[in-house]
Amino acid sequence: MYVIGLTRDETGGSEYFAYMGEKTSGRGYIGVNVPMVDSAAFKKTYAAYEAAMKKGIIVSGISIERGGLGLAVAKSAMAGMLGVAIDLTAVPADGTLRDDVVLYSESQGRLLVSVDSARTAEFEAMFNGVPFARIGEVLQLSRIEIRGASGKPIVTTSVQECLDAYRAVFKNF
Repeated sequence: MYVIGLTRDETGGSEYFAYMGEKTSGRGYIGVNVPMVDSAAFKKTYAAYEAAMKKGIIVSGISIERGGLGLAVAKSAMAGMLGVAIDLTAVPADGTLRDDVVLYSESQGRLLVSVDSARTAEFEAMFNGVPFARIGEVLQLSRIEIRGASGKPIVTTSVQECLDAYRAVFKNF
């Protein structure tokens, strides 16, 4: 699994800030570091992504947006009912960021992709000049494990637990 694009301290206006504000003060936080758009950089990223998709190198892909990397990882795992092991220290970031910021930043222009292990060299060559990093791997176990800066797991859950929680939101629809 790879993250394409740079993660910044951009949690302003995020789902994470809204949740944390409601949890601690009964109202959402807004924050000041809202996500910025760099269309020139993103154009290069998306062109490389499109080329890799056309060649069949990317097995799965999801944009990292509302909810950040944490939600993108969960959605990707639920889509295939496969587990993932992720190392947050490998995520390409603008400076040193706390684990919660890496997980929930809503920096624009980022993608989470899984790549055929036999084609990683080809994938990496296609993204020359674009920030990207291998952050983990897909597992046959139906488990999500995310390790933080300490090297210890900060998220450990089953894919089924995530799916049950996700579906519970829509149970009355």
